[in-house]
Amino acid sequence: MHTRKHALPLLFAVTVALAYGLLGGAVIRAARPATSSTVALQPGDSAVVSCAGPFEVVPAAGVLTIGCTGGAVAPTTTTPRSTGTAVSSTATPAGVTPTPLPPSGPANGIWLSQAEVRSLPMNGAGWNAVKAAADGAWGAPSLSDLNAKHDVYTLAGALVYARTGQAAYRTKTAAGIAAAMGTESSSRALEVSRNVQSYVFAADLIDLKTFDSGADTRFRAWLGALKTRSFDGMSIVQSSEHRPNNWGTHAMAARIAIDRYLGDTADLGRAALVFRGWLGDRGAYAGFDYGDTSWQADPSKPVGINPAGATKSGHSIDGVLPDDQRRAGGYTWPPPCENYVHEALQGALVAATELKRAGYDPWSWQGQALRRSYAWLYTVDSCPASGDDGGYPFLVNAAYGTTYAGARPAPVGKNVGWLDWTHGSR
Repeated sequence: MHTRKHALPLLFAVTVALAYGLLGGAVIRAARPATSSTVALQPGDSAVVSCAGPFEVVPAAGVLTIGCTGGAVAPTTTTPRSTGTAVSSTATPAGVTPTPLPPSGPANGIWLSQAEVRSLPMNGAGWNAVKAAADGAWGAPSLSDLNAKHDVYTLAGALVYARTGQAAYRTKTAAGIAAAMGTESSSRALEVSRNVQSYVFAADLIDLKTFDSGADTRFRAWLGALKTRSFDGMSIVQSSEHRPNNWGTHAMAARIAIDRYLGDTADLGRAALVFRGWLGDRGAYAGFDYGDTSWQADPSKPVGINPAGATKSGHSIDGVLPDDQRRAGGYTWPPPCENYVHEALQGALVAATELKRAGYDPWSWQGQALRRSYAWLYTVDSCPASGDDGGYPFLVNAAYGTTYAGARPAPVGKNVGWLDWTHGSR
């Protein structure tokens, strides 16, 4: 690896054309001021930029913007690689920059690391539930089945392997992952998005690459194609960028999981921007297709979660997920308890957990938008998590130190399970 160092003056922006790593190299060019340096990079090269003050690094699909600032960040415009979906080209906000972490794998963990799992108790209702699932019959996998459980049972096998080290669970988990590939032929993006997440987490936890390199190669190729394959007219990526409801949040969680497993840092950066846009930062991304906007704080500028302090007709709608709350009908008061909101949050909370482990800080974005969404559901809407949503309060509590009651043992959710055991003591 060759490293080229450049000390550049205060207040500049550097654009790196990464192009998802598909080009022969990348070029760094300073956007301003006029005195600048240009460096051509080849695969395997890296660049170190020195700033005379604070700096910001903003990743996006095909673009990396680095800015040295003396305080406020000067606006910059990025040009992401086209994905066939709506793209925002406005200034990228501060705070999206990840802290560099090691590559994904069992030592770091996309969902959890092996070391974290080894620290979990081997007693109590949570352990008994995950152990029973790992030991039981998992049934036939189907990524086309909206109610499939094979994926989360496979995750149970991976968790028990990581906790006990017993090879039989690793073998069973690897077989479950292999069996799932190719079962997505009649799916929509929603089914695939919900069902693929736990398979990725399971493969990461058992270190599939070390266990069976051939199987891992096949799994990676399948994931790479799955992310952009059209299912009933929409891919996982497109769903994550167009659907600002449960479809999009589950697609986002699936997209991030795949990006982490494949090491696709360019698309991961893009996904982080889109997710921040869904949380309410239209400066990060604003390409969603919204339905009825009567629950929006500002119907002319719709968002995935209403901003802090938002009201309508004197009532708080701070934290409302407008595009899922509308499933119960247009704005009315008192607000109806709409379960689609909780399903959307299943995807969003998993996506936030993944991004946090990737070095981002999504829990703080937009005034802790995800915390505010739960606060509205519990304190204003009187609509607590129930049924298969009952484990997800543990993710909120782990992130914010809140004390929302979760079910013990936690029911299996639509994308993950065993949350009382994995996150209930955090």
